[in-house]
Amino acid sequence: MDTRYDNSDVSLYNQQAGSLGHGQTPHWNIPPQLPYEPTQPYGQPVFASPLPAHEIDAPFLRLWKLSIGAAIGGLVTGSFFSNLISSVPEALSFSSIEQLVAVGTVLMIIALVFVVISIYYALAIYPSLFGPAPKMQSSAAASFLNCFFGGIIFGLLWNYNIGKGKIGISYKVYAITGVIAIVLAIVIMLFMFAHL
Repeated sequence: MDTRYDNSDVSLYNQQAGSLGHGQTPHWNIPPQLPYEPTQPYGQPVFASPLPAHEIDAPFLRLWKLSIGAAIGGLVTGSFFSNLISSVPEALSFSSIEQLVAVGTVLMIIALVFVVISIYYALAIYPSLFGPAPKMQSSAAASFLNCFFGGIIFGLLWNYNIGKGKIGISYKVYAITGVIAIVLAIVIMLFMFAHL
């Protein structure tokens, strides 16, 4: 592109400037300019990079901050609950097999309820944290419940996934495992009642 100036243009500018009053500038017949648009090397427009999907559609992830204390509390509480359920039959003395079966049935029902609730958490609450309408707003509550229901394996993995903004498939694996546990528990209960 030639950037040299023509002397005739400079003379014309000086003539117009001399005929105008103070504070006025000469009028140049310059065609309207298109807005500047930066281009890439091949002439394609440059567009702003979109935000990551989780920053737009998942408000919970933007506010997420792992609570180590709550996560530890969830692990301890979940472990205590599991040990309590499994140790009750050993701590009690039964005078008959019927009493043992009755207590075992109650404990089995409690365990099944816990598994059902944990499956609901894994399939409904945990995935919602990655969407536009999370079912929880507190990072501490999520840190606790992830470890309470998921234990040391799934719970820590869920907290890690939230920090990375990737839902993964662990919640589906957990739900499938829970369903298998429910089926096995029901089979055991039916077997026990059948041999009374």
